[in-house]
Amino acid sequence: MSQPNQLSPRLQQQVVRFQTLKQQYEVVQQQRVVFERTSRETEAAMKELEVAADDVVAYKHVGGIFIRSEKAKLLGNLKEQKESADMQVTVYTKKEEQLKKVLDEMSNKLQEDLKSAGLGQA
Repeated sequence: MSQPNQLSPRLQQQVVRFQTLKQQYEVVQQQRVVFERTSRETEAAMKELEVAADDVVAYKHVGGIFIRSEKAKLLGNLKEQKESADMQVTVYTKKEEQLKKVLDEMSNKLQEDLKSAGLGQA
């Protein structure tokens, strides 16, 4: 049997698994935020380009250089980028929700197990 104030190997494994999932959750949150920002920035660029004259001289950034491009072509590229970013936001939002649900369940179970072991908060 365990000594007082020590976690059993099973509880230790649960805590490690919980911490690992929490880290994954935080990474997923960060990725979602990155794609949300990308979507907003792309949308802002699209709006600026849409109000520009049709014969505007526009450039796209490729690698370390800028290449002259047509407005319609740039708008098409930006639209694709936005759609891709929006799709990634959806994917990461779903992952985030799934991980949150698992984390909440694990947290409740850990708290119960810790109380049963006499290590939980009163």
